[in-house]
Amino acid sequence: MPYKSPDKQRQAKAESARRTRAAKRGTCVEPTIPVTVRLQTARDVLALIEDELANVRGDGRLKSAERARTVGYLASIALRAVEQADLAARVESIERALRRRRGHKDGR
Repeated sequence: MPYKSPDKQRQAKAESARRTRAAKRGTCVEPTIPVTVRLQTARDVLALIEDELANVRGDGRLKSAERARTVGYLASIALRAVEQADLAARVESIERALRRRRGHKDGR
């Protein structure tokens, strides 16, 4: 695909090469996630990631670099889920405190 900008052309070519390499390599790990999984809370996400981490770490078909990359990626998602769960708990705590204060003011 022709581009006027050499930078855009270079980026498109690099992206095309990346996709070609990825297609040749194929996916080694089959996802074990059931189609009906519903993720509604950070806790649900953490449970799912924990299962998938165990699958990735136990898959002998993966090269160590692929395994490390996948584990790192899943760990970063897990970290965000933990942070989200912590924030949700803190917001709930603040909301409870505000409700208690409002209850005391309305009762007086």
